[in-house]
Amino acid sequence: MVENNNNFPEIPQKPKKPFEVHIDDKDYLAPSEINNITPPPVQKKKFEVHIEDYEVSQPVVNDYQPKYKGEIYFSNRKPIKPVPPVPETAEQRAPVTPKPVQKKPAAKKKKRKNKHNTLLIFCSFVFVLTCAFSVLGIICVNDILAINRSTEKVEVNIPLNADTDDVLDILKSEGLIKQKLFCKVYLKFIQIFTGKKDPVYNSGVYYLEKNMGLEGMLNDIKFSNNNKETVWLVFPEGWTFRQMFERLDKAGVCSYDELMATLKGTDFEYDFIQAIENKNKRPFSLEGYLCPDTYEFFLDSDANSVIRKLLGGSETVWTEEYDNRAKELGYTRDEIIILASIIQSEAASSDQMGIVSQILHNRLNRPSQYPKLECNSTEDYIVKRLYETNVITEGQKNTYLPTYDTYSITGFPPGPICNPGEDAINAALYPDGNYSDYFYFRHDVRGTIYIAKTNQEHEENGNIVLSVNEQYSAG
Repeated sequence: MVENNNNFPEIPQKPKKPFEVHIDDKDYLAPSEINNITPPPVQKKKFEVHIEDYEVSQPVVNDYQPKYKGEIYFSNRKPIKPVPPVPETAEQRAPVTPKPVQKKPAAKKKKRKNKHNTLLIFCSFVFVLTCAFSVLGIICVNDILAINRSTEKVEVNIPLNADTDDVLDILKSEGLIKQKLFCKVYLKFIQIFTGKKDPVYNSGVYYLEKNMGLEGMLNDIKFSNNNKETVWLVFPEGWTFRQMFERLDKAGVCSYDELMATLKGTDFEYDFIQAIENKNKRPFSLEGYLCPDTYEFFLDSDANSVIRKLLGGSETVWTEEYDNRAKELGYTRDEIIILASIIQSEAASSDQMGIVSQILHNRLNRPSQYPKLECNSTEDYIVKRLYETNVITEGQKNTYLPTYDTYSITGFPPGPICNPGEDAINAALYPDGNYSDYFYFRHDVRGTIYIAKTNQEHEENGNIVLSVNEQYSAG
């Protein structure tokens, strides 16, 4: 078996027999008879092909090469001329490398992958959303509970007629809460659950600690006091606000600084305070309206509740009768308080208040003859009671002194110079008519009053006062 280099199975070949021609003379045909020979009919055979794929591969046959199987061609049949073979190209000679078949991914696997990606995105979104809501929830709840917040105090100014929404805006702007909407919904829920009405907030300056929580801060604004321990304090007539604040601070009711901040920064809702027209011309607009009396205070009170209690005393003292009397005299309530504060400061005792009041009324009623009140106490208020006690600066002293110097100005000074008591207010409204002809007065160091009808008499009284004072100092 010869090795087949084309990897095709070897086709067995039949042995060739030698060509033999036998001529018998008796069978010899004459040339003329040859053409009359009729060949026997050709018996056709069925063409059968048996191919087994696992054994035999189809051989490559060159159709252009003539097939010769030893046939005899007679003169009346021409042989087929062989066709020259077509030369093979380099591509045909080179071995053919089959291209790798790229398998397409199954549809199910693709769908599974898409579903996996969608699920991953959804889970990530839910996780991020959950974290965001968790952080937001912690911030919201911490506005209520104020966990791990500092004890730093923040000054908050609550205006007149502020409602819950206004207060929450202020707390948020000061950094005391972060989620106003949540706090508002929370308070509304508590209000519905408890059946309470909208709270009323006291205007004023408050010092709120960051760790108080929402309800603690609002309660501090709504309620005046919540401490059970109290202390009784007496404020003499004629004291200034500075003296009152110092006593409150010393007694542990409220610090001086907080009271001062509230005094300067709060526009209190009382009608008699709102009626003051020249607040910007006064060092302190509440001077004259902090009623001197005996009060019971809670310890550690907020400044607003303390000042409101003092203002409430003034509101109680001023009656409708006083209001009618002031109108009868042609003065406003504020002018009567200014006059009463001067009477309180000038009179050595309550017995002298009616006399001093009448003399001042006499001068006010004759402005062409006596245009100025000429009272030392008004100038002393700016210099001795405010500037020398470091309540105002030197620049403020220079601003206010010209307007409070009743030796220079005509009529009333811009505001009260102390907080007068009820006796002084009553004297301002009802002066002692027995001294309607007097226009001057002065005192010696013992408090004795010397009155005069003319300036000459007043000068003479001055000499008497000097003599008495020298004797008092020497003795």
